[in-house]
Amino acid sequence: MYHWTVTIPTIRSTGTEPVHGSQTWVIHANHQQQARELALANASTPDAVRHRRQAAIDATRVEVTPWRSIGSSRWSADLPAICVAMSSPSHPRMVAR
Repeated sequence: MYHWTVTIPTIRSTGTEPVHGSQTWVIHANHQQQARELALANASTPDAVRHRRQAAIDATRVEVTPWRSIGSSRWSADLPAICVAMSSPSHPRMVAR
């Protein structure tokens, strides 16, 4: 299994102005397509929708890239357990970028 960074573009309105953003997930999956599907499933949960303030996702512009270490050995040691929890639609987690 590999770690993937999946970024899903979002859009919501504040008054008459559109607000563009993204929701980023670190997913533990065998393939890039599987990581995309898991992230989209996670993004559909009520907690994920609330976290992005009801913004809609743009599933046509999802970016999936290999995850890159941030260099912290403490964080890197914890990553496999964190990613497994994140990849489960029943137990979503957000990752700040």
